[in-house]
Amino acid sequence: MNHTENILAYLREELSEAEKLDFEQQLQADPALAAELSSQQQSWQLLGELPARARQKAEIGSWIAEASAAEPAARIRRFSPVSRYISIAAAIILLAALGYLFLPKTATTESLYADYYQPYTYSQTMGAGDSTDSLFQQGVRLFKEEKFDLAIRELQLIASDATIYADACMLIGAAYMQQKMYASAIPYFQQASISPSLADQAHWYQAWAHLMAGEKAEAKELLQKTAASQGYKHQEAADLLRKLD
Repeated sequence: MNHTENILAYLREELSEAEKLDFEQQLQADPALAAELSSQQQSWQLLGELPARARQKAEIGSWIAEASAAEPAARIRRFSPVSRYISIAAAIILLAALGYLFLPKTATTESLYADYYQPYTYSQTMGAGDSTDSLFQQGVRLFKEEKFDLAIRELQLIASDATIYADACMLIGAAYMQQKMYASAIPYFQQASISPSLADQAHWYQAWAHLMAGEKAEAKELLQKTAASQGYKHQEAADLLRKLD
């Protein structure tokens, strides 16, 4: 042990009788060592008069001083109490962070909507935009301009026309979705699904309307149809089903 360790061990009465005798002989032969012991004794007497919290702080300070005075190899082999506590705290924080990042999390409807939902777009070519445009084309134009209330009103006037029935219903449902009127959108997507060319798209969007309206069972049934079709959004439907289970 070095001088600092000897003094601390002597004050703590941790020395054997032989070690204590040897240390006291060193004190007689070394005035500097005796002076250092006296200084340490005074500090320990003051510690006894300090409140408990202050005494704990002073003890921590002595631990740090003891660790700093130890041999380099010894410092590598063992941690001071302070560094040990810091290491434990850091490990706890790290484990908590890793748990947050990697533990499975329950997906919410809103998070799934943000990840998977894309507004319906009408892909057919419209007319030239002159006065001969049909009412349906005007409804499409209003939909693309995001004037959804006007588009719904226009398209509902002509939804009985067999030639554009499914397309009009699909657009009306999509316009309701954009206004977050999910329950209102459901019957229009259901009617649009009668058309073989629009069935997959209608099932996909109707599933979303049910899901956002809080009707999970109905949404899953339609997603199963979409996933099985191997057509429009079938892979997304399969992924979504796994996250809803």
